[in-house]
Amino acid sequence: MARSAFARTIQLQLDKYSPEQARIKHIEIARKGFAAFYARQEVKPEYTLEVDGHPATSEDEVKQYGIIVYKFNRLGEVAQFALDVLIVRVRKFYPGKDEKSYINNFFVGINGKFIDFFLKLIQLFFLVHIKR
Repeated sequence: MARSAFARTIQLQLDKYSPEQARIKHIEIARKGFAAFYARQEVKPEYTLEVDGHPATSEDEVKQYGIIVYKFNRLGEVAQFALDVLIVRVRKFYPGKDEKSYINNFFVGINGKFIDFFLKLIQLFFLVHIKR
């Protein structure tokens, strides 16, 4: 079976390095890519690192021609955005005129814990439990 032009190009680049040199270059490229991406993030997301299909503490754990994956946890940002949109809509369509108004008695529950918007929002990162 004929190899694609892309596969041949990659092989030509890999042939320039020994397997250990290729591994070191792979780690270097992964770290540079991660640093560039993370620097662009306004809100720095939590992330986990997986190397060769298992949790890792460093890219250095990658084997020759292995896989480095950064998994970003954006659930807290998504939940906060959804709540912010919900609050704006409720305030727009149910303006509070007195203490008994709907807007002044509006609650949201997350994982069995209720949040009262008027007693300050508790950080969602502590309330939203991620279960795998």
